[in-house]
Amino acid sequence: MMTFWLVWIGFGLSFIGSLPFGMLNLTVADLGMRKGMRPALLFAAGAALLEYGQSLIAIRFAQWFIAGSTLRTYIDWAAVIIFFSLGLYFLLSKSQPVKANQEPPQADHHYFMKGVGMAVFNVIVYPYWVFYSTFLINQGWMSTSWADSLAFSAGITLGAWALFYGYARFSVWLIGRSEHFAKYATRFFALMVFTLGAIQLYHNLWG
Repeated sequence: MMTFWLVWIGFGLSFIGSLPFGMLNLTVADLGMRKGMRPALLFAAGAALLEYGQSLIAIRFAQWFIAGSTLRTYIDWAAVIIFFSLGLYFLLSKSQPVKANQEPPQADHHYFMKGVGMAVFNVIVYPYWVFYSTFLINQGWMSTSWADSLAFSAGITLGAWALFYGYARFSVWLIGRSEHFAKYATRFFALMVFTLGAIQLYHNLWG
């Protein structure tokens, strides 16, 4: 019975944890504005699917990640590089939404694989899920069995997908109502990601 509830616990933690601006949900919103709902959801599917594997790794090797303080340092610095790189990507992207007849459409697998590829660099998920899985195990709400690990990871994947869907739907809704915002959307996304990078840099140096 507890295994069933772990799906919903994973869903809630993943949905809430993905609510703040991050590189994946901002990219979903950017794709929704510039390409439309389908490319955004394909990207989201790839990113959410990879997070299943990432969260499962974090859960199964939680104690190893906790013991590896040096590894955590590498992850924190990698996050800084990734945030600033993504900020440059948004800054150099076309700020105007792209019309269907302005460029050849990309195959579906292009957006799906882009989601997988960007999720690979979302290294912050490892310490995040190490913390929560360790907490649940210590509280006796989750065992170290494969069944509980798989159920928790499934909930995490569903929560990430639901949040990405919300970002995509909102961005498509917004673009039809605010051309002014759509024009400067990628600059706004760039500012948000640069801010996240600056916060992470401050944490690494003085946190």
